[in-house]
Amino acid sequence: MPKVLARLALESISPISLGGYDTKMTRNIGGVQIEEPFRLSSLKGVWKWWMRAYVAGAAFDSGFDEKNQKIKTAEIVNNLLGSTELASSIGVKVLKTTYDLYKPKKWKEIPRLAQMRIKGIERYFALNLHAEVEIYERTALTYPEERLLFGSLLTALKLGGLGKISRRGFGSLKVTIKNKSNEAIKDLTEIIKCIEQETNLNKLEPLVKVLIKGTYNTAEELLKTTRGKSKPKNILPSIPCISLKNKLAFSLYLIKPLMQMSVEDLLLIIGQSVLRAGGRIPRGNLYAKEASITAKLIGVEKDPLNMHVNKPLALFLGLPRKGKTKTEKTGYLTNKRRASPLIFSLLNNSIISLTLMFSSDWPEEQIKWKGVLWKKKDKRIIGIKDRIYKNVKLDKRTLKVSFDSEEMKLLDIIQQIKSSLLDYFKDKNLQLKGQDLGMKIKEVSFL
Repeated sequence: MPKVLARLALESISPISLGGYDTKMTRNIGGVQIEEPFRLSSLKGVWKWWMRAYVAGAAFDSGFDEKNQKIKTAEIVNNLLGSTELASSIGVKVLKTTYDLYKPKKWKEIPRLAQMRIKGIERYFALNLHAEVEIYERTALTYPEERLLFGSLLTALKLGGLGKISRRGFGSLKVTIKNKSNEAIKDLTEIIKCIEQETNLNKLEPLVKVLIKGTYNTAEELLKTTRGKSKPKNILPSIPCISLKNKLAFSLYLIKPLMQMSVEDLLLIIGQSVLRAGGRIPRGNLYAKEASITAKLIGVEKDPLNMHVNKPLALFLGLPRKGKTKTEKTGYLTNKRRASPLIFSLLNNSIISLTLMFSSDWPEEQIKWKGVLWKKKDKRIIGIKDRIYKNVKLDKRTLKVSFDSEEMKLLDIIQQIKSSLLDYFKDKNLQLKGQDLGMKIKEVSFL
């Protein structure tokens, strides 16, 4: 009988959008009702992504060149979690799942929900999801391998979440480790328990640090390397990773509103922070005095609805970023995809985590940005007055970004994004239901 390594109880904090190939959680096949609210492929996907981030970060910090960094990362991750050519060292099965199916009509103010349709299919969410997952051993594991497996899984579930738009706080989970006899994860059991309950940022920071630093050290141990010189701070890793020696490549913030808030309002705050208007044009109950990250990045902080983008740099918050008028497409005209480097999650019902991972793997070819100026009459839009085009290009060798006749360093753009984040989430920048919202934001220090 396979050795059971752990049983995890998962409980949704925020709504989860999972489902099958067509995004539906339920479907009728041959008269049989099939439900797919919680899929192992989704769990293993985020688990593998975060494990790769740990191993790649340890390799980058230890001085591995780009080629060997990718080779060693793939070797360790695929050996533990499998690949198309290699069986996984562990097995995972869902023991039980319960949930309430929810159609988020009343949450229409939260950014992204209005776009959650595919060919007319309306997206449903799971609320009050409870799932129990068993993880068992297929091949014998060493102590460091078990530590890396569970450290990366817990990081994925707490800092990442599951399902669609999980980078904006959806799919956040409460995690409980049910069996406490496994010596390899005994301390992780207590750390996760404390993270779920702690609301004091000063007490929460060391807990999160122990989880991340311990998992990172285990990845370093499996690489069979000692801590050497890190890469210079003007060099970025080639893939998103958890680098504990380069603050531009990886950083983590804990954010706490100083009043009790609903999950809906927490998701609204997260979503607005990366919108062009970003709360300065009131949306629902939220208003912001400072411009959003996006507005500052594209140079329209004084007028967030201005269609004339001064600096077309919002692509560094993820691609594709496209808009559409009644007659034509606008935004970044590219088919390239790149996930946002900003990952928001609800650590618990009171605390937002924000993970930033910056790397150099952005599209290097020239990308065209297209905007429009509107004809207006009596404050009404009566047509398109003009079209604006800008071209953006990244040189991966120098990490310089050129657009039109201007040029910026990618590292300066990253600093601007981080500075804008601190401004947006600073104390009393936001107003909720007409009241100033006290906020605390704390950067987790790993150096």
